[in-house]
Amino acid sequence: MQQPFVLNRTQTGRLQACVGALVLLGLVGQAACGGGTAGAGAGTPAPGPAATVSIAGTLAGTANSPQFNQQPLQVAGAPITLNGSPVAATHLQPGVVLVGKGTRDSQGITLQSADLRTELKGLIRSLDATAATFKVLDTVVTVSTLTLLEQEASGETFTPISFADLAVGDFVSVFGTPQAGGGVLATRVERKIPGASDNPELRGTLSGLDVTAKTFLLGAQSVSYGTATIIGVLAEGARVEVEGTLVGTILTASKVRVEEAMSHGEGSEVEASGALSSLDASSKRFTLQALSVDYSSALVEGTLAEGAMVEAEGALSPTDPTVLVATKVEVRFSPMGNGASDLEAQGSITALSAADLTLTVGGRAYWTDAQTLVLDRDAALRFDQLLVGDRVQLRALSTRTNAAGQAYASRVERKNSGN
Repeated sequence: MQQPFVLNRTQTGRLQACVGALVLLGLVGQAACGGGTAGAGAGTPAPGPAATVSIAGTLAGTANSPQFNQQPLQVAGAPITLNGSPVAATHLQPGVVLVGKGTRDSQGITLQSADLRTELKGLIRSLDATAATFKVLDTVVTVSTLTLLEQEASGETFTPISFADLAVGDFVSVFGTPQAGGGVLATRVERKIPGASDNPELRGTLSGLDVTAKTFLLGAQSVSYGTATIIGVLAEGARVEVEGTLVGTILTASKVRVEEAMSHGEGSEVEASGALSSLDASSKRFTLQALSVDYSSALVEGTLAEGAMVEAEGALSPTDPTVLVATKVEVRFSPMGNGASDLEAQGSITALSAADLTLTVGGRAYWTDAQTLVLDRDAALRFDQLLVGDRVQLRALSTRTNAAGQAYASRVERKNSGN
């Protein structure tokens, strides 16, 4: 039997965009869109040309098989920087936030360049194990069930940890999405090798600029830039990255770098991802990765909500490069639950109970509920899709128990097939 022809995600998006453009031009029925199915008897269509695309968002997949917006990401020797400084491609880990350019075709995205961007680096000043938050500088970092918590080892290798492994005084790098109010919803937290130290860094939107006193604010953090090297032009509302030292409660900058907005022309086609903030349903806008997303004409899949993890496709506004005019917005995950945990386990599932939603890993049983995040390759699963023998990685909270005294698993990720 002949198999049906099914468009993949990239082809579907391209076909939708092409049909939309033809409708605007009044050419539907007079021209064919490249990359789609051919007419009867036309044979197999030739692959369409690769499109140049700008990307901004969270890396998914694995370190060996990275993905961006559900598409394979081919690194192919592309130059990689971390906050503007060259680094090895081994820094491309799940959960990091990157901004870059590439070419996209039916096989995925081939990266041409990328800058990995931490939201902040520094010592943990305080922790709230109940709320699953911690503070670095004057910024509150929220850990959800989607957040990856990792311990760095030599050679850019990492092992998973639980929230309870973090301690005041630990030096961490935080990747994530800025949220309304100045906090950060973390997608990845890397605890550095014990004893390792570095200067604190902070990224954010500049406010309260005082050119006389040479100070400004990033969220709640006061910054003094009188002796700093300034790259770019400081202005109210600019996105900047600051490196320096903490003197009391003041971050004394040694370098301030103004981030450049995405440019028009080549690469004005954009894909972005992350946790949305500042949702305004009346104007049909939200903020995503320092872009204002206009979704008034977009196909929206799922329910938009503050903190939801979304993927957006579209093009930059011809009049404002900070505005992404979206053609499609997909909600990948609703706002995630609390990421508090004090247990981490890896291994094969040896028992499952659909009746009470429990699973056994490493000889210990854990209970789950409807709020437990169950994943496979960055896609949500139902509990009843897990199988005995599946290899999983989970995070749990021992202080939250059921009647049987079992710890609550807030996150279960299936790691089969080389994941």
